[in-house]
Formats: sequence, C-alpha cells, structure tokens
Amino acid sequence: EGSPEADIEMFAKPTRQVLLFLPLTFASWNSGVAFRHLRSPRNRHGYFHGPLSRPNSRHRHLVKLCFSTGIEEDDPGFPTGGAAAVLSQKPLHSDSKQLQMLSFYHFQEVKDPLRARNELFAAIRKIPGLRGTVYLAHEGINAQMAVPPGNDLDSLLDACSTVLPFDPFAQNPPNLGQIVDVTTPTFNRLIVRVRDYILRDGIPDEISLDWTDAGPEYHPSDWHEHIQKEDALVLDCRNSYESEQGTFSGAVPLGTQNFQESWEALDKITAEIPRDAPVYIYCTGGIRCVKTGAYLKQNLGFSNVRRLQHGIIGYEKWLEENPEIASSVFSGE
Repeated sequence: EGSPEADIEMFAKPTRQVLLFLPLTFASWNSGVAFRHLRSPRNRHGYFHGPLSRPNSRHRHLVKLCFSTGIEEDDPGFPTGGAAAVLSQKPLHSDSKQLQMLSFYHFQEVKDPLRARNELFAAIRKIPGLRGTVYLAHEGINAQMAVPPGNDLDSLLDACSTVLPFDPFAQNPPNLGQIVDVTTPTFNRLIVRVRDYILRDGIPDEISLDWTDAGPEYHPSDWHEHIQKEDALVLDCRNSYESEQGTFSGAVPLGTQNFQESWEALDKITAEIPRDAPVYIYCTGGIRCVKTGAYLKQNLGFSNVRRLQHGIIGYEKWLEENPEIASSVFSGE
C-alpha cells in the first residue's frame, strides 16, 4: 500500500505501547511512505509533523515505531488499528476552479472496517481535487469532504454507493453544502481512517442499542411546522457552548459539556414526560441525534421521537432555498 504516488501516511497512538524494531534501508526513505508518530514530544498537540528524520549513521538500520493497542476514553479523535489505521494523500491536480462541500454519515454494521477503508481509498483516490476526511468503524461511516462539482462529484458518490458494504445514501442523501472557490481553505488532504467509533458516545456497555431504530427524520419544512405546536418537546442535543450561540424557539438544552454527558441529562430532563409524547431532537448536522434518538426510544421507552434531517445545517439551507418563508424559528448563529 505504500506506493510513492499515494504518499500514504500511517498514524499510531501509543496508549499501551508495543515497540517494533524494523529494518530500514535507504530505499525505504525514498519510497514515498511517511510514518508519523502521534503523542510525539515534538509539539504540544501531540503530532510529529512531517516524515521522520533520516536516522544517523549509528541507527540508520533501525526505526522504532509505537503501535497502539487501545484508545483512551477522552481522546475520541484518535484512530485504532495501529499504524495501518489511516490512508492519506494530497489532492490530485484538478483544473476546476470550484469545490462542492458535502458531508454524509450512515450507521450500519461494517464487519471489516480495514478492508472497507482499503477498498474505498482505492476507489476514490484517483478523483482529481478530492479532499476531506472519512471515518470508518464497525458502526458505520462518517465523512466530510470537498470535491470539484460535476463529474468528479458524481464519481465520488458512485464509488461510495458501490464500493462500501452498504449504500450510505439509500435512506439519507448526502448533505451538499456550499460551492466555494478552490482557493477557499477546506481540507489539506484526502484521509480515510479506521476508528473504534464514527461517534464516540460513552453509553455504558450494558446498554445495547440499534442505531437504525432512532425515530424518523423530519424534512426541515415539516420540522418548521411541527415544533411550533403547543405540545412539542424540543430537545437541543448539542453542548452548552453551542446552544448559547443559537437555538430553536422553546427548545430545552441538555446543558452538557460533551456528548458523553447526554445520557444522564436525558434521564433527568425526560423523567416526568409521558412516553407517548412527541419528542423533537436536533443537533448541528444530524449524526448525534441518531444515537440520542435510539437512546430515547430503546432505553427510555419514548415511542414518538422525531429528528431534524441534516440538523441545523439542513434547516438553514432550506431557508436559503425558500426565501418566501416569512420567519425562522431558529434564532442566533
């Protein structure tokens, strides 16, 4: 997998370290493969920037790499799977002057995330101008990307629909954002990464939930109408610092500092709510509401849970596309 044109980078996080000593020849340094070691003392963020320095003459035949055998609970962004957790390359040249921003996620079992990563990376890496980050885990896929509009966008969507073990767009289309100038800062690389979760949740192990049973998604137009009803309980499933920037009228914030605190907050907020009452939940882009909806339905017994499709981002996009709508029920940023 370490071909020069791929400029593949492999990452590892040493939570419990296994030290491997690998023979290293001069040719290896020129193979185009860059090993990066997370939690290096080289900078305060824990990243070693750039390829490892060429070893001195005393150690030129050995390189020490630390492979991860686990993930710390408070580090949701780090990969698992050792140094093979990430495949990455710089965007290929494109003549396009524009980039289509898009995101998508899908919860469905991936039996072999590493194989899915390899096949997806191989299928999309030749798309000119493609950049962004894709997370794959046993629970599904989560992606945020930028790609030239037109044929290159179609190639990306077709590849994701055919190469993955499921069609991520079968139930929910990709969230197409703005088309921006190619000089607009977006993503520096194309990264396909294996993780323990596409969304770390902190739900106790004894609670088993089916992410495909999280309540129906409401189109923004339906959401706009229904949450204005008197009997609507609207829950803001974001963190406090997000809720403080803006919220839907009458929404009840969970008051959390991170997503892992959501479950205790939901237990308290809904303790006296009838289990057949309509509950409307929203977040920024929709992914957190999948797990929140599943928890409300399956663990707390609510039978009438509705989610905002594509979250606040989807609602604001709908308003932009429908200027005849007199007023928004969302206030703030």
